Formats: sequence, structure tokens, C-alpha cells
Amino acid sequence: MPSIGAAAIANGIGAKAFTVEGGFATQFISTADFVVKIANAIHAGWTSSSPSTPTSMVASFATEFSGFLTGNGLAAGGCIASAIDDETTDWANSWNGATHSYVVSAASIVSRVAACSPVSSNGMTALAEVVASLFMSGFGQETG
Repeated sequence: MPSIGAAAIANGIGAKAFTVEGGFATQFISTADFVVKIANAIHAGWTSSSPSTPTSMVASFATEFSGFLTGNGLAAGGCIASAIDDETTDWANSWNGATHSYVVSAASIVSRVAACSPVSSNGMTALAEVVASLFMSGFGQETG
């Protein structure tokens, strides 16, 4: 399946409301450089165009965030990318020519991000949740 598009991804991320530590309500801004870069990376890495082809988010995130993020921010972005890639790799590996025995899920993507990320915050959790949800909104179990 093709990507839902970078603009749709950015708009979806921008619509995510959450509460930061301390109790302040906020949301991501769809036009912020960080959000646009995430949207572009997800769009570019959405290469699961066949039942046996996983995504390539790790490569697209590395390209998109080169020189933009460092340290824990870069590592956290890499966790989002690897979580999606790991899910779709398990999915592609389960293909038997007719169906998949592994079902990709947003909950599993979020869990993988949480286990990997050096950043543990409400904002990081919200980002993982919205990205996983947006990915799943365009992912087809038997098509990619």
C-alpha cells in the first residue's frame, strides 16, 4: 500500500493533543520542522508495497534527521523508525504466499518504541501513539 502522504501524516501528528508533565495541555504543530521531518521520513520509508517487503523507516529517518537531531532526540526518532521496521519485518517474514500469520498493530509499535527510547515522557508517548495510529490507518495486512 502506498503511504497516506507526508501532508496527511503531518496533519495527523498536529491533531494529537496530550498533557505534558506538570498538567499542561498541548499538541504538536503540524508545520513545525520536527513534525514535517517525521512526516517526510515516514512517507519515504513506507516501502511495504508487497506482502513480503517491510518498511525502510530506519534509513529514511537517518536521511531526514541527518544534522537535525542529536543525542536522545535522535535515538528516540530512531526508535520510532525501528519499531515500525521491526513490526513490518515480522509481518513480511510471516508471509506464506497466501496470508500473514503475524498481525502488525499500533499497540505493538508503541510498545517497541517505549522499550527502545531513551526519552520517557508524555510527549514521546503521544508521538509514538499518533505515529503508530497513522501508520496503521494506511497499512493493509495483506498488501503492505
